[in-house]
Amino acid sequence: MICYGYCYDRNGKYNSPVRLESQDAIISFIRQNIDCPQLVITDNLDSQLLLMRDGVDLFNGLDRVGVSLNAVLNQIREEIVEEGSGLDEKPEWERLYDQIGLSAGEIRMRQRVKAACREAQTVGDVAELVRGTYFDAHFRSRDGERRYRYFDEGDYSASLMVKAKNGEWNEEPERVILRPGMRVRHLRSSEDVHTFELLDT
Repeated sequence: MICYGYCYDRNGKYNSPVRLESQDAIISFIRQNIDCPQLVITDNLDSQLLLMRDGVDLFNGLDRVGVSLNAVLNQIREEIVEEGSGLDEKPEWERLYDQIGLSAGEIRMRQRVKAACREAQTVGDVAELVRGTYFDAHFRSRDGERRYRYFDEGDYSASLMVKAKNGEWNEEPERVILRPGMRVRHLRSSEDVHTFELLDT
C-alpha cells in the first residue's frame, strides 16, 4: 500500500507530498498535521482518500485502506482534552460542549483563544485572538459606565453603550474606534464572547 499526504497552507500551496507506506504512517501523518489549513491524502493512483480543512473532515475514504478516521480523531480529541484538563476549572457551558463532542480542531481553537485571552494586554492583542474565529470581544470602561460591543477586529470599531442615570443602557448612533494600543484586562469568557476591561480612557 502506497499513499501520499499533502499539507496545504492558507494560500493553497503545499510542500512535497509525503510518501505513506502503511496504516501507521497514514495515522501518524494525520496526527502531525491535524491543525494545517487543508490536509489531503491520495492513493498511488491520485484518487482522494481524505480531505480535511482546519481539522474537520469533508471527505473520508480511508476505510478503503483499513484506517478508521473516527478512531484517530477520537484519540486526538481525548488527548487534547486530557492535556487541557489541569489548566483550570471549566465553566458549565464548556463542559456541555465537551459532551456534545467538538472536533479536535474546534477544541484546539477554543483552548488557544482561552489562553490568549489571559495573555492579551492591548486591544490589538484582542483583535488578533478573535480574528478568524466565531468569537466576539466585548469591552467595558473601568468605571462601568460604558460598554463596547460587536467589535470589528478589522478596523477596531465597536458599538458604544452608555449607562443612563436611570440605569438603562443606550446605544450611541455612531460606532467608535478603540485604539489598538489601549491596555486591557481579561474579565470573563462565556460561550462565544470574551469580555475585557479597558484600562486606558
